[in-house]
Formats: sequence, structure tokens, C-alpha cells
Amino acid sequence: MLFSLRPAFAALLTAGCCLAQSAPPAAGARAMFFGGFDTPPVAAATPKKTVAKAAAPVKKSAPPAEVAAAKPQAQPTPPNNNKPAVPVINAGHVPLGLRYAILREDGLKGIEVAPTTRFRSGDRIRLKVQTNSDGYLYIVSQGTSGAWQVVFPTKARRNGSNRMKAGEEESWNFRFSGKPGVEKLFAVLSRTPEEDLESLLYDLSGVPGNDGLKRAAAPAAPTAAAPTLMAGNLSVSDPLVNRLRTSYTRDLVLEEVGEAAPAAEEKPGKERAVYVVNRTNGPDSRVVADIKLIHE
Repeated sequence: MLFSLRPAFAALLTAGCCLAQSAPPAAGARAMFFGGFDTPPVAAATPKKTVAKAAAPVKKSAPPAEVAAAKPQAQPTPPNNNKPAVPVINAGHVPLGLRYAILREDGLKGIEVAPTTRFRSGDRIRLKVQTNSDGYLYIVSQGTSGAWQVVFPTKARRNGSNRMKAGEEESWNFRFSGKPGVEKLFAVLSRTPEEDLESLLYDLSGVPGNDGLKRAAAPAAPTAAAPTLMAGNLSVSDPLVNRLRTSYTRDLVLEEVGEAAPAAEEKPGKERAVYVVNRTNGPDSRVVADIKLIHE
């Protein structure tokens, strides 16, 4: 009896292996950034089977009055001429995420390079950050003194507002000079204003409906009653950056797209970027990212 069960057990084991191999892989940060796909999938039309039907009995023609009252037949939908689908991002169902890329400036063109690229004095680069949902973006950089200086928001951009809409991007230009080292930047993206950072960056005393700790969720434009950005040269303490980093990294998914390549092989159009996504997708989701620019 045991011998007769072996073929059946082997068949079940083989079927289980096949099912395991056919299971789709877990979505990466890039896929979650775009909601699981770059463009909405278009369902292919299922061909209808031709089934022979019995001949229907001949009906008498309707009187003229009945023919006039009959509803017109629906016209077939015209084809879409194979036009590509427009990427759609539903912010209500997309995990909060950001994409950042480092572009080496070459004349009028910027070429995305690997985040681990080593730059030399005189090199010019551009840091580009994009969000996939509405949120609030903060970026600080660490100088040689160890203090974190605010890069974004600033009064020179968006009238001091750091609110980002889904799909928007911001960029900053840098030029390497001085002693070699590692330039560190720290980015925070949150669906709601980050209270600790807001209290450092903005004057919130005149905002109606607030207690001085948090501003309105979505100010339309700077007004006399809206929070205003404080004076420049603002700094953020190192303990605060460390606390933000350790508090929100647990639920993050990070994916680096593209491989490092020698400068001679860098080509425009080749994607080299980093995606960071919070997979919890809650109303208070936050994303934090450490960005390093290597200067040798």
C-alpha cells in the first residue's frame, strides 16, 4: 500500500513546486512607487467563440408606428489606434514614496549616474527628487561642522512652501570643490507636516486654528495668516535627524535601479535612480532617505 501511494505523493510534490515557482515575486520599491505598474494594464479583448444557432422563426414585419418607436442600435466603440496608455497614479492607493537621482551635468544635458559614483573637484551635478503622492518634503545637508543646514524649503523656491503634489519634482545644482569627502543629505517626505521640523522652520504663531505647533494641512498660498518660512541659515540638530532616521526606516522598501558604469559608458536615457517607499500606506506615512555624494 505504501508503494502505491508514492506516485501520488510525488505528483502532489511536483504540483506544489510548480505553484511555488509560478507565484509572482514581491513588488519592489519602483513598482510600488508607480502603484504596481508604470502604465495601467489594458485588458486584451477575448475573442468570442462562434456557435452555430438554430434558425429563428420568421417574424412578421412590425407596423410603421412600431418601427418608428424602436430604439436605435448602439454604435460600436471606435478603436483607440493603439495609443499608449497615460500613466495614472492614484494617490489614495499608492504607498508614499520618493525617487531621487544624481545627474552629471554634461553641457546642456544631464545624465543619471549611479548613487555610488565618485566625483572630483570641479564636477557639476544635479540632484533630482520626485514624489508619487501629495506630501511635505524636507531636505537638509550636513556640513563639515556636523550641523545640518536646510536645503529645502527655502524662500527662493515656491515662496517658502514645501508642499509637493503627486508627480512633482524638484532639483538642486551642486559643484564639488575643496577637500575630498562625503557630502551627506537627508530627505523626509510625509503626508502631513512633520511637527518637529515645522516648528524649527516656520513661524506658526499667526496660523488660525493651530496652537503654534502645527500649521494648516494644505495652505493654498502664502498669505498674512499662513505660516512663513523663518530667516535663512536654519540648522537642524543631529539628534533630531537621527531620531527621524531610526523612527521611520522600519517599514521602508528601498530599490536602486541601474548599475554603475564608467563615465565613458554613461548614456542619456538610461535610468539610474533610487526609489524609497513606505509600504504601510497610512495617512501618517513618512519616508526618509540618506543621500551621499562622494567627492574624492
